[in-house]
Amino acid sequence: MDIISVFEHFKILAGLNSSDDASQYLPFCAVSLATISAKLNPNIDASSAGALIVAAAAADAYYHYILTTAAKDGDASFSAGDIKVNKNSSAAVNSAKEIKENSLNAISHLFVDDAFDFISTEDVV
Repeated sequence: MDIISVFEHFKILAGLNSSDDASQYLPFCAVSLATISAKLNPNIDASSAGALIVAAAAADAYYHYILTTAAKDGDASFSAGDIKVNKNSSAAVNSAKEIKENSLNAISHLFVDDAFDFISTEDVV
């Protein structure tokens, strides 16, 4: 589970061939890996799921990349004669979100379960 593996996987998802083009998005990979690592249960050996963790971190970074590019570029269209081309950023965002959610679901069993708390109650007379 290292940042370089996450970055390489991210580049594949984003379709970025050159590390130079993708290097500006390396912080997305670092934050995603740190966020996921912080959620991992310390009592579980996560090394056996290293590839899944890398994939989840890359998918999370990819989601942030798509959100950033969608916000920057927005929807666009152009036409030339009878041909019209539309770029719909919401479809890309939805696809990236699904990739992210599927990847996180694949490792959810490794996370600390913080959704349930025991609380004390007092008898009311």
